[in-house]
Amino acid sequence: SIQARPCFLCETNRPPQQRGIPFDDQFTVLVNPYPVFSRHLTIVSRAHVEQKIMNNFGRMLSIAAALPDYVVFYNGPQCGASAPDHLHFQAVSKGYMPLEKDYESQLFTRRVLSGPGYEMLYWAGYLRGIITLKGREKKILEDLFESVYEKLTLFIIKKAEPGCGTESQSGTESQSGTESQSGTESQSGTEPQSGTEPQSGTEPQSRNKISPGSPFRNNEHDSHFLNLTNSLGQFRNSGAEPMMNILVYCSGETLIVHLIPRKQHRPRQFYAAGRDKITISPASVDLGGLVITPREKDFFKVTENDIADIFMQVCLQEEELYRIINKLK
Repeated sequence: SIQARPCFLCETNRPPQQRGIPFDDQFTVLVNPYPVFSRHLTIVSRAHVEQKIMNNFGRMLSIAAALPDYVVFYNGPQCGASAPDHLHFQAVSKGYMPLEKDYESQLFTRRVLSGPGYEMLYWAGYLRGIITLKGREKKILEDLFESVYEKLTLFIIKKAEPGCGTESQSGTESQSGTESQSGTESQSGTEPQSGTEPQSGTEPQSRNKISPGSPFRNNEHDSHFLNLTNSLGQFRNSGAEPMMNILVYCSGETLIVHLIPRKQHRPRQFYAAGRDKITISPASVDLGGLVITPREKDFFKVTENDIADIFMQVCLQEEELYRIINKLK
């Protein structure tokens, strides 16, 4: 189990030859010893703290700004993180993931919000729902991210209510402790791993917090609002977070943030037996369009339809995502 094994991201458990470069007073930049790319870094917290993006998103932006030739990514604790008990990011060379070129093409993105110095877009016709934040000011991007994060949290709570028929994302699935871009992502330690377009121009609220003064408290659903408020507090106190993968990179002076909300850790093919088994457990790089298969036989047998099906199983789809982000307008 994760709790029983020594944490391979902690400095005391890393091999002595794996030296790092300090980044601010919290992180160390390491060369990944089992790289998926020719340039593959792992940026680890010096403290042994859980893999959580809230309160660390701003640091992720700072890392991306300091590494302009890289895509920095975050795998949530049930979205591909090899060490869900130790905060870390990874960074790989820009230009390899199809997501980057697909974003630049503007064929799939629709604007949701825009204002001085920022844009929020969602993706359509792309097999997985994606929210993109774009801006030059870290603080604005952090506020936008917190708004999206809270809406995703409320979406999870509502879907988990009796009668909704959708599993909760808050941590019911067991964690394997193996991060992968398809189940085999490299670790930084000693072990290998494997439609209608919304209208723009609406200012986002910088902090989308539910408060006693909310207008929702003046309608007949007051008790339901109170239940949601209590559930939101319980969700936060549980230490859970909405399932997501995040990719961040620079384009000139602008930071581009791709948020990929998740609804499932692994597809049914991962658990299948015999010829139906495909060992793909999507993480950030896979959802960026570069799918890594840890088993050679899966590489030769997997089809376009398999990949589409896997993405649709594990990611929120654009209809669900539109309902969520439409509340931000």
